[in-house]
Amino acid sequence: MDSGDLVDGILVRHRDHPEWRIGSVEQVEGEVAIVRFYGREEEVHHCVPTDLLRHRYAVGDQIFALTENTYGFVLGFRESVGAITYQVVFGTRRKGIPESNIRPQLLAPDLFDLLRESDGSESQHFLLALQARRLHYAYRYDELVCLSNARIELLPHQVFVADKVLRGYPHRFLLADEVGLGKTIEAGLILKELRARGAARRVLIITPAGLVSQWVNELRSKFNESFTQIDSTNFNAHLAFCGGDVEQVWRTHHSIVTSLHMLRSNERHSEALLTYEWDLVIFDEAHHLRRYLKRGRRERTGDSDEYRVTAAYRLAQRFQKRTNALLLLTATPLQLHAYELFSLIELLDPALFPTFSDFEQCSTKIPRLNRAAQDLERYDELDEQGRSMLAKDIVAVTSGDSPQLHALPVLEQMATLDGRAALRLRIADAHQLARVLIRNRKRLVFDDLLPRHARIVQVTYTAAEWAVYHAVTAYLQEWYNLALRERNNALGFLMVTFGALLVSYAGLSGQ
Repeated sequence: MDSGDLVDGILVRHRDHPEWRIGSVEQVEGEVAIVRFYGREEEVHHCVPTDLLRHRYAVGDQIFALTENTYGFVLGFRESVGAITYQVVFGTRRKGIPESNIRPQLLAPDLFDLLRESDGSESQHFLLALQARRLHYAYRYDELVCLSNARIELLPHQVFVADKVLRGYPHRFLLADEVGLGKTIEAGLILKELRARGAARRVLIITPAGLVSQWVNELRSKFNESFTQIDSTNFNAHLAFCGGDVEQVWRTHHSIVTSLHMLRSNERHSEALLTYEWDLVIFDEAHHLRRYLKRGRRERTGDSDEYRVTAAYRLAQRFQKRTNALLLLTATPLQLHAYELFSLIELLDPALFPTFSDFEQCSTKIPRLNRAAQDLERYDELDEQGRSMLAKDIVAVTSGDSPQLHALPVLEQMATLDGRAALRLRIADAHQLARVLIRNRKRLVFDDLLPRHARIVQVTYTAAEWAVYHAVTAYLQEWYNLALRERNNALGFLMVTFGALLVSYAGLSGQ
């Protein structure tokens, strides 16, 4: 292979070491590729392109898809910009799986094949073990035990979020509630429930530097979960305790809260963490994980446009391959450029929207889907014309490849409780973005919120206040003009801030 052929996520083999089997390119650094090989054991090697051979699965091969957490069979594939997307069948479902989300591995022997090949003497033990396992999982998965373990008064929308994430599999979601609705609480509930089920022994939480200690304290006080804080404020102490071994610092702990800035700025830390599989990875303030289109933000662009990947996003790309459960938390998904939101969704499920155009096409339907869902909830309040319009909306947004569907059967279906329940499921199934994104709004969560009305209040200064105002304003203008001349943006911003403080200070009249 040539260096230009190397792309993050492609599958390769080593020319001189066939025993390493299939490898996944994790990162390309100049003329060297960092490749994780899956032989008898996982091994990471630095390889030159000429030593690598491209690996392609053939039709009929069995592969393991990370996003589906199960095996499927290859039906075909297409190659674009150096990367391959495989068409894979999982039971009765077909889905496009990028090769970056295929985990090369040896298939474990099938238990029923082993039983069939035995002499039958162990069959009774096998059936007893099977029944015990069935009862074990029935207890673990039939209810949310975390509801009684949290030390807080939970709100209904928080329970709803936790339940939806835990019912979906794999547990990979973008939690996007508005500020103040408790995304940290929701993440804590999900963590607590996965711990109760024995499915979250190794947990990694990555946050902005200023929130690391806050996460540690909230998890301890509200969920009785003990996490180790490892960031720039205490890393040297951890390092001294581990005898100067960086990998040992990260290897020692299974529940870690750490800083995004520290991981993206020092590869020694991220490489040590990426050595292991994680049961759950949480990124707080996930809008910092950004991938930009190189063209202007306001231009409509095609799928072939190049993009710029930030170090934080590249880090998230690598971590999403090392975990089954991934939570991205942000309160501002709708303030991002459409391509940036698409990039976050791609971290969770790369096959949900194969291209940016698919994502944009789906996004245009969302307002109508939301309106149909809301109108269906207040069906009894609608008049005949409103119900007729609702039936047409449901057909328009859920017909998909069946344009022959008509509104009349839907109108008849809406007349019964069971029919409306079935239509809710139909709308939910058509809402592709809702499969990985959950967003609650304050105006819908709290019915008793009073409306806010902005008004202007006239304030009259005393003579003493006017004197202070004019004196400070003259001082700020002098230094602000100096900042402009010297192009000192920081000083200019400081002067503007002081000006805002001047007219906001309630105690001014007393000075």
